[in-house]
Amino acid sequence: MKNSKLIIPISILLIILCIIGYKIYLKKTTSDFELFELSVSSLKDTYLLGEDVYIKFTIENKGKLVDSLFNFSDGTLAFSSEIRNDNNTPIPYEGNVSDIYFYQKINPGEKKDILANVGALRGPEGSPGFSYFPLGNYTTRGVYKDANGKIIKSNKIKFKVIQPEGTEAKAFEDFKYFPNYFNKFRNRTITKEDNILLTEKSIEFLYKYPNSVYTGKILTQNCFARYYADYKYDEQLLKDIEYYISNNSRSPDNLSLLYRASTLCEKLGGKTKAIEYFDKLRNNIKSKELDSLIAQLKIKLNY
Repeated sequence: MKNSKLIIPISILLIILCIIGYKIYLKKTTSDFELFELSVSSLKDTYLLGEDVYIKFTIENKGKLVDSLFNFSDGTLAFSSEIRNDNNTPIPYEGNVSDIYFYQKINPGEKKDILANVGALRGPEGSPGFSYFPLGNYTTRGVYKDANGKIIKSNKIKFKVIQPEGTEAKAFEDFKYFPNYFNKFRNRTITKEDNILLTEKSIEFLYKYPNSVYTGKILTQNCFARYYADYKYDEQLLKDIEYYISNNSRSPDNLSLLYRASTLCEKLGGKTKAIEYFDKLRNNIKSKELDSLIAQLKIKLNY
């Protein structure tokens, strides 16, 4: 009888201990994910009207668990940028940082820098692919939802957009030619003749303004339209990308251009051609920045 009387108190005690243990487990798990830090910095604080705005996001996992910038359950991204204008009004363009798929997983102790082209994603003026910020002052920060559902926000930084002058003012006027043609491509109304003309205009712009802040954007967009042009334009585009990088070895557009170049090479000759192209670039253009980008891409693309 005594033993039977002890069963209920012992059962209650076990239940209480289980609840306490579970709460401790949850607290530990939560704290692991909360040790995830996010900060932002800018390559510069002044951009020209129509220029892509690049922000560097630094993400560090100080916890004990693997985290990710990618929600594997539903295929969505867990990371975005938040931008406000002079009036503290959010820019009404939602989107996520570029090249995010290179950084799906962050292991414990890892720290990653991601260069994000937020201008192409958030800019409220221009056509798709050519959106940009109007003249004015802006504030931006990164926003991340960690694996435990916690919203993490970075520090805030400011940048401004000003009117181009001199040669860049002339380049901007010529730059305005391109959005309508690329908009045709995105709406699938572009013809082969349109694409050939677009390619020729892109080549003309590159050699007229090799150091312009607008040239990298035009080349990148031209890569998207390559499937409608003759193969000879693909070969020309590879030469154009090499020429641009040789004149702008530190351009933030280079990672995207190199990635697009790899897709062109694979279409023309597979991975072997892509590797040969990258090796040629490294031999012809002596640049630590370029070497680093190519090494990074070779790993990500399994070259």
